[in-house]
Amino acid sequence: MKLEPMYDRVVVEKIKKPDVSKGGVYQGMLKEKVHKAKVIAVGKGRINIDGALIPLILKEGDVVAIVDGIGAEMKIEGKEYLVIKEDSILAIIKEG
Repeated sequence: MKLEPMYDRVVVEKIKKPDVSKGGVYQGMLKEKVHKAKVIAVGKGRINIDGALIPLILKEGDVVAIVDGIGAEMKIEGKEYLVIKEDSILAIIKEG
C-alpha cells in the first residue's frame, strides 16, 4: 500500500533510539522527548495565498527530528506511522 499525504503533510516512521545521545544527554533531561524518524512519503506542497504550489523541502528517505505528541498516528499493515505537517519537524538529520 502506498501512502500519499495531502498538501504539506509528511508521513514518518519513528526510529528507535537509545536513551543517551552521543553528547551524553539523557532523554529524561530534555523538556520534550525528541525522536528520530524516517520520512516515508511527502505531500505535493502547500498552496500560498496566490494559489501557487510551494513544494516541500523534505523528501522520502530523509531522517528528521520530531517531538512526542505531534501528528496523527496511524497503523497500516502492522506498521505505525505519524502524519505531520512539514513545519512541525524540528530538523533534518544528516549523518557524517
